[in-house]
Amino acid sequence: MSRLTHDEPGLHPVLPDDARSLDDIREGIDGIDRRMIELLALRLDYVQRAADFKPDLASVPAPERVRAMLDDRAEWAASLGLSSDFIAPLFAQVSEWFIRQQVAHWPDRNPVTRESKSGTTSASGVDN
Repeated sequence: MSRLTHDEPGLHPVLPDDARSLDDIREGIDGIDRRMIELLALRLDYVQRAADFKPDLASVPAPERVRAMLDDRAEWAASLGLSSDFIAPLFAQVSEWFIRQQVAHWPDRNPVTRESKSGTTSASGVDN
């Protein structure tokens, strides 16, 4: 279930160049921060759902995926004029926390139905 909301007051502030007061600036920053938190909550939904597709608990950390993801984030940041010295540790911390959440969620996951080697699997995921 997605936690992302739409069209809430304060989430569509004036652009920085259109701000006419410090209050406008603060409202804009508050709206951005709220949106960032909502997006992190949505990210958690994706991370928990990802556990359903992983074959075992050992596959949760996926260090090769984390390395590639961190490289991508650094490139995205650089393309927008943000320092990778800021973005790299930020996303490393984000990734570490979400991995811990996925590990904690593992016992409660809903495994996706997979075809067994025999080619038949029931709707409950039990091989027939």
